[in-house]
Amino acid sequence: LANIKGLVEALKKSNETKNHLDMEIISLNGDVEVKLNEINSQKKEILELQKKVSSLKNELEEADNRAFDSIDMLDDRERFIHKKEAELKRLSGALFDSEKKVSNLLRERGN
Repeated sequence: LANIKGLVEALKKSNETKNHLDMEIISLNGDVEVKLNEINSQKKEILELQKKVSSLKNELEEADNRAFDSIDMLDDRERFIHKKEAELKRLSGALFDSEKKVSNLLRERGN
């Protein structure tokens, strides 16, 4: 009878330990679920940030292209201005030469 009482006590203690361990497992499973939800939330945030970074990279590339186009336009405009300056110098020189010739002709007629 004492043996049976000892076995019953051991069984009760074993059952209490099992119940305690089951509660620990449930608690740990809850902790794991919370952590997994946090991780999934962080993954979503990372994906959103990656999309924003990708979008910003595209915007930067477009801005770079526009800047290069603007630089090309400025270079073209500068070449045009230099061409017009050279033409203006040539015309100014021709006008100066013409004025000299007219002045000489007028002097010759006056003499």
